[in-house]
Amino acid sequence: MLKLQKVCKNFGGLTATADVSFTVPQGEITALVGPNGSGKTTLFNLISGVYAPDRGEIHLDGRPIHGLKPHQVCHLGIGRTYQVVQPFAGMTVLENVMVGALYGRAGAKRNLGTARTQAFAVLERVGLVAAAAQSASSLTLSGKKRLEVAKALATDPRLLLLDEVMAGLSPAGVDEMVAVVRGLHEQGLTIILVEHVLRAVMKLAQRTIVLHMGAVIAQGEPAVVMRDRRVVESYLGEEYASALHR
Repeated sequence: MLKLQKVCKNFGGLTATADVSFTVPQGEITALVGPNGSGKTTLFNLISGVYAPDRGEIHLDGRPIHGLKPHQVCHLGIGRTYQVVQPFAGMTVLENVMVGALYGRAGAKRNLGTARTQAFAVLERVGLVAAAAQSASSLTLSGKKRLEVAKALATDPRLLLLDEVMAGLSPAGVDEMVAVVRGLHEQGLTIILVEHVLRAVMKLAQRTIVLHMGAVIAQGEPAVVMRDRRVVESYLGEEYASALHR
């Protein structure tokens, strides 16, 4: 469904991604993990059109999307969340989600009535129907994380990019979000998950791709990848990795 081929992005003298290549099959949950600064969010920005790559290609269903604007990528069926929640604070939860419904993939076919219907359906999927009339700014962090997912879902994506939707949540909140993500996948969504909560990765991902200093250093089944010496070293250092693998 998604293919990245030798994707590079530099910011001045800093290489954020270096010849990154991988594919994401339709219907899979793929986890993208790595230490802070490894290039994960930069990749999301490249896929979603926030940045254009300096070199390399990105294809969705065989169609090149590198260089397209974010709204064009969205209209092709890629939705995303952001690390830092960004609700429209002066609007209700329902109105926040209606914005996604009006400007997403099927937005041109919707009026306010159909956008409202779509938004309620999305809120049902993430467990926020009871909060529909609340101000978005009044939600807890867990609620705002769900709202971030709902806003992306309202754009009617086929591929959903989730950027640290569990960061800062309590263990119970993580479990609730795991259930939400699993439910979305069961409903047919292809998902790429950037996440530091590794127990959630182990529960959800069918395949894990590990980045370090902008490059892919390992990919495969999560349980296998997390034992890879290069992965342990990137997270915990060479000395710990050596001791672990003696």
